[in-house]
Amino acid sequence: MRSKLHWPSPALMIACAALFVVLGGTSMAAATAVPRNSVGTAQLKNNAVTAAKIAANAVSNAKIANAAVTNAKLSANAVTSSKIAGNAVTSAKVENHSLLSEDFAPGQLQPGPAGPPGPRGPQGNVGKLVLRSTSVTIGTKNSTELSASCGSSEQAVSGGATWKTKGDLNETLVYSGPVFNSTAGMATGWVARGRNQTGSDQTFIVQVLCGKS
Repeated sequence: MRSKLHWPSPALMIACAALFVVLGGTSMAAATAVPRNSVGTAQLKNNAVTAAKIAANAVSNAKIANAAVTNAKLSANAVTSSKIAGNAVTSAKVENHSLLSEDFAPGQLQPGPAGPPGPRGPQGNVGKLVLRSTSVTIGTKNSTELSASCGSSEQAVSGGATWKTKGDLNETLVYSGPVFNSTAGMATGWVARGRNQTGSDQTFIVQVLCGKS
């Protein structure tokens, strides 16, 4: 008599499927597991580790090689004063002549010692000023040079020339300037030339302001 075959129950089928998944997943995990300390620099592609893949405060000073961080690896304004420890920047770490006066806070740069006094300048007091003048009558359609001189112990400070009848455009000043004595090294008077283009004689005046020499 032939025995009758029976299909497994639904509960048994579900249990078998679950067992298969559990055993298969464990085998796959065991096959793909990476041993500790087996991934080094040689196993990483360039730019594989980005900032988003690094936990906050994961990279400390102990994990950075000396001189590994150069200017080219820092973005602009990345290093601010709040990121620099107190007394971390010493004189040995500052390039010579790289700091300017505006890099220092007010009062940080102390003034140096006063230098020796310079030589005394020449005497500048000319004493009481005296106005000396001279005049000449210039005929119509003529010009004349006239000078006014200071005294023997005086020097010229300033000077000028004018006409007695001011405001006539036919009375002109050709030139005007100091008389300089190169031997004495100072101005001793004033000289000027006037031209009379009016129809009558006119008075031309030269003045010099003198002080003590």
